[in-house]
Amino acid sequence: MAATEREREISFNICQKIGVIASYQSGWKKEANLVEWNGGPAKIDIRDWDPSHEHMGKGITLYPEEADRLQWLLFRYFKGKGGKKREQAAQSPAEENAAENPAEEKLQQQEILQDGAETGDVLAQPVQEEVEEALQLPEESF
Repeated sequence: MAATEREREISFNICQKIGVIASYQSGWKKEANLVEWNGGPAKIDIRDWDPSHEHMGKGITLYPEEADRLQWLLFRYFKGKGGKKREQAAQSPAEENAAENPAEEKLQQQEILQDGAETGDVLAQPVQEEVEEALQLPEESF
């Protein structure tokens, strides 16, 4: 017998907020979080949430191993052939000016870190050595 929509209520627990990817005028935000779904183990979760975190949009959940793999693939994508061109094409005029002025770029980075620290944004905390170490995977891992 198939369960009706009301019988298939989904339970979730946001264990840790990782960071906001995008904010919308409606107040909703695309977030990366560590979430337990239906009492299961916590997974990396990327989806849109309303301001109260009561309603959500469609999203994606990843086991830690899958998130590590995605991180590596995205790193290679942006670092690889044409990555710089794609990156530059996506820059706003303000970002282009900051790239030409190292002092302005450093100031913008400090503002981002400060904003993240104030909101408890885990991604905003500097972990440069850990990131560099994690990204040094051997080629044969593919």
